[in-house]
Parts: sequence; structure tokens; C-alpha cells
Amino acid sequence: MHHSKTRDAILRAAVELAASQGISGTSMDAIAETAGVAKGSLYYNFKSKDAIFEELVHTGLNDLAEYLERSRAQLRGGAALAAMIHEMFGILQRRPQMAKILAAELFRTDRSWADSLMLLQRGIVEQFHECLVEAWGDEASADAPLTSISASGVFGMVLFAGIGWLRFFPERTLDEATQATLLTLAVPGIDQWHPDAVSGAERGQSHGCSHDVAPRP
Repeated sequence: MHHSKTRDAILRAAVELAASQGISGTSMDAIAETAGVAKGSLYYNFKSKDAIFEELVHTGLNDLAEYLERSRAQLRGGAALAAMIHEMFGILQRRPQMAKILAAELFRTDRSWADSLMLLQRGIVEQFHECLVEAWGDEASADAPLTSISASGVFGMVLFAGIGWLRFFPERTLDEATQATLLTLAVPGIDQWHPDAVSGAERGQSHGCSHDVAPRP
């Protein structure tokens, strides 16, 4: 098997196993068996289980940050925030297994990658913060710490609302889930967003991902 294909197979297997039994419950033996590779090949590509999941989680958050940034381009304030929520829900819908892993890992502090993960998470929260500052104007600028806490809260709420939508209301559409979530946010301008504003290039894209967190196109 070609080196890049082997790595992809390993990452796909790791996502599948961790989504069903957690990272702690996933062994290197199980990853090798599910990926259909020899253990020697597994360790040639990744020196440890931590190395596998560190790459998966980092790639997942980096991709999320890029897609959110792209979704709010040319928008400001509440409209930009609404577009980001729609995009984030879309990513969760396309990558449900990775969504479960990220939700479990974002608030853990006992992983070897916790510090670097926190930096990536802060970068995403900063995007939500920028939208809130734009929407609230002087009111937000006057109390930056509170706005930062609000931004972190919105990010966490959207993540778990999206997972709840997929688990309990999978029959609801992406647009319906987005609109329902927007109703809970009293952010100026957020009601100006409409799903028709999402470009055809953004709507329903898979972003070239073959195993929830594949290398970027």
C-alpha cells in the first residue's frame, strides 16, 4: 500500500474506532486491524497512538477554522455569525464521527496535545468574538473579557447543539437546525441571515474529505 494511502487508512480507522469507543478505549492493535495494515507499518507512520490522534484533532480544528473564516467572508456582525453557525453545522453533518471526537476532546486537559489544542480552539473562538464585537459595537468593546466569554459560550453551544441535532433530530434539515439555533441568540443583525445567502460553492461541500479528517485539498 502506498505511504499516503496507508496513512489515510490508519486515520480513517482511528476515527471510526474512537467515535464508537473513545480514544482511551482504542488500541494500536485495533487500529492496525481495522485499517488492514501490519503493526510495523502502523508504527512506521505513527510512533504512538497519541501521535495519531494529535494529528486527527489538530487537522480537524485547523480545517474547521479555515471553513469558518471562508464562510464569513464579505459579512459582518450577526450575519457573519449566522453564516459561521450554518457552516459549522454543515461540517458536523458531513463529519459526524470527527464531531464526536472533537466534542469529547476540547474540554480535556490530560492529553499530551492539550496545550496546542487550546491554542487552536482559541483561534476559532476569536472568530466568534470578532463577529460579536462587530454586532455589539461599543457595548462589546467596553467589556472585552465578557465578550470573550460570550464568544466561547457561543462556540460551545453551537458545537453541542449541532451534535444534539444530528443525534436526536436527524430528520431536520441543515437550514432548519441553523434557524432554530439562531432563535436562541440575541445578536444584532443575526436575523438578516438567510440560507439562500449561502453560495452554491459552500452548500453541501464535502471539502474533499474521505475519512472525516482527510488531508486538505
